[in-house]
Amino acid sequence: GRNTFWYHPTFLVEALDGAKIWRTRDYRVRRRETPGMWDFSVVDNGIISEERWHLLGADDNLEWCVLFYVGVARKAGLSYRGCLVLTPEGQMPGPEHAEAITAAIARADMKPWELEATSNPPVDPANPPPLIAPETQEPAPLLRVPAEA
Repeated sequence: GRNTFWYHPTFLVEALDGAKIWRTRDYRVRRRETPGMWDFSVVDNGIISEERWHLLGADDNLEWCVLFYVGVARKAGLSYRGCLVLTPEGQMPGPEHAEAITAAIARADMKPWELEATSNPPVDPANPPPLIAPETQEPAPLLRVPAEA
């Protein structure tokens, strides 16, 4: 429909045996009537997960934004929530943004200490993602253009 689109992320997971495996998902996303809210649904190994995402705040210059989500996988008896502080560089914004970010996080009834820092280091050259942005890394072997003979 008019308010629906697909989100197809590619992400790295670490298996119980330590193997790193690239996975993808197809999320159906529906825009809510309220601006800054979306409903996501995805099927993962036969289990349907439903999530509601909220934009809680953003810097005027888009140096950061805060997203909150709540989700449920009914058949698995699982519910979850989370909050993300996103920046273009992947680093936590400077202290001058702390008050505004704390206020955004508080809209989800959360405190900054409940968040967990994540690291997105450069991709392991031995296990590149299936697709990659050329500006950030060399293309994966599958995407390399053969040199002229």
